[in-house]
Amino acid sequence: MPFDGPHRPEPNIVGIGVGLAVVLSMIAGMTDAVGFIRSRDFVSFMTGNTTHLAIAVGQGLWREALPLLLLILGFVLGNTLGGLVVILTRGRQTPLLSLVTLLLAAAALVSPANALSLPALLLLVLAMGASNAGLQRIGGTAMSVSFVSGGLSRFGIGLAGWLMGERRSGWVIQAVPWIGMLLGAILGTELELRAQAVALWVPCAAMGGLAFLTLALPHERQQGFTTVFSAPSGAGKRRSSTG
Repeated sequence: MPFDGPHRPEPNIVGIGVGLAVVLSMIAGMTDAVGFIRSRDFVSFMTGNTTHLAIAVGQGLWREALPLLLLILGFVLGNTLGGLVVILTRGRQTPLLSLVTLLLAAAALVSPANALSLPALLLLVLAMGASNAGLQRIGGTAMSVSFVSGGLSRFGIGLAGWLMGERRSGWVIQAVPWIGMLLGAILGTELELRAQAVALWVPCAAMGGLAFLTLALPHERQQGFTTVFSAPSGAGKRRSSTG
């Protein structure tokens, strides 16, 4: 898939980034589906939880509102934790994905087979928040792997430009996390319906396998997927992206 712009990444970097995006978004989809079926709350889709929170507050249902607020705060804390790990390890994916694996394993251990306690939900949102730090961009293209509204928006805007004659094609990659999350959520639903006992262990194992595979990825390649280490050489300040 071609990219356009002054900092066009190598084709193999694009392929690695797409692979990371697919796997991370599929894991997020699996986890979100299992979490939603068991609790009717989201573990990676904070827009949905924010709407639920607003409805609960508007109806005066404070017992429902407080857990939702904790989930949103937990997701933000997870993003912060993931960002700190990325900064402290200078952009390496392996420590971050290993941490996410441990959080998923802890959630699976404290969760009954057919329900989710609040501690388990908080561990899952921490994991999903932290996982976002592992892939924030591919080349010069901002990416979001555990929530896809921003990606779909960028895809639609890119499509508008293409219809008007703009032939840059980097926007097409924005569909990848959506496809991955869709497939992952379908798989997570099947796991929850057919194999509840291992439904949360499957995304945990997948994240652990991905962490192991990143050991083979050179450090400088890993840095290119995180915002804090992807600014062009000589830039006066670090650049950030929105999800």
